[in-house]
Amino acid sequence: MNSLPCQLSSGVKRSSVNRGLPNESWKISKINSTYELCDTYPAVFVVPTSVADDDLARVGAFRAKGRIPVLSWIHPESQATITRCSQPLVGPNDKRCKEDEKYLQTIMDANAQSHKLIIFDARQNSVADTNKAKGGGYESETAYPNAELIFLEIHNIHVMRESLRKLKEIVYPAIDEARWLTNVDGTHWLEYIRMLLAGSVRIADRVESSKTSVVVHCSDGWDRTAQLTSLAMLMLDSYYRTIKGFQVLIEKEWISFGHRFAMRVGHGEDNHADADRSPIFLQFIDCVWQMTNQFPAAFEFNELFLITILDHLYSCLFGTFLHNSEQQRMKECVAKSSAEIRELGGGSGGRRRELKVLNNCLGLWDKEDMRVVK
Repeated sequence: MNSLPCQLSSGVKRSSVNRGLPNESWKISKINSTYELCDTYPAVFVVPTSVADDDLARVGAFRAKGRIPVLSWIHPESQATITRCSQPLVGPNDKRCKEDEKYLQTIMDANAQSHKLIIFDARQNSVADTNKAKGGGYESETAYPNAELIFLEIHNIHVMRESLRKLKEIVYPAIDEARWLTNVDGTHWLEYIRMLLAGSVRIADRVESSKTSVVVHCSDGWDRTAQLTSLAMLMLDSYYRTIKGFQVLIEKEWISFGHRFAMRVGHGEDNHADADRSPIFLQFIDCVWQMTNQFPAAFEFNELFLITILDHLYSCLFGTFLHNSEQQRMKECVAKSSAEIRELGGGSGGRRRELKVLNNCLGLWDKEDMRVVK
């Protein structure tokens, strides 16, 4: 495939250019140009230069849904990276894959500043153990001796859906002012927002302070993984705190890398009790709002821009949030048949203002205060 119909993978391409890629350690791969390696990944993505396509295919067979570790962000100075993927399919018998083990070693070696790789598993440890019994699992230190595995203990989509249901019940049709704080606490919504922000801070801290490369995954790598990588990148990189940069961030980490918008939002489905629905993207936007509320001068946009994005998440006026993957959008030729939300630019959705931060990676990660989440 010489060209990409409907101009997809734009977020990956634009972000790669902004980060000075490809370089001697990382290349832009087109192995997935026909979506045969992974039908929920974009047609192009960034992988280590030295890894052959045959090895990528073997790694894909060892990762859930074929979602191999790919580059999300690279530190412009230390070359420490954030990569994302899905869980390894180790199963109850502790299956191993030498190509996957070598692949993660290659990711670590691409960063000369550290001789360690941190793997952040977004799941609860107990849930990951259950997944392992069903054929999934997580990386063991035996198979990955230079890696440290950290569980972030974030709940799954079903818990988040129930939390939102409780939140809706306390605000509609009437608000009980006398029990407002108790009722909000009972939804656990702010607790889960805090957990997402705290996990993202840990990721950003390892990349910035320790100059260590990190790998982030959950089960399939399209829900909690997208939340964590996006928030960490916002904390580390001022580009993503501009209007244009934030649009690129959503295009890349959410749209191109296969967050299941159609299933999580339920576009075109009348069954509102659908077990696949969950407010994953809404939670991400809430986390971003928390950051803009604490550090308004660090962002080029305000809450009006975020509200506009959420409005059109549900309006279907734009093709941006339709379907579950880039492959589906290409099949429907979304970019040609509908407008994209980036066309809003800096209009009514957000008031442009001077970005009062340095254009480097000295970001927000060391200042995020979990005590003022609201």
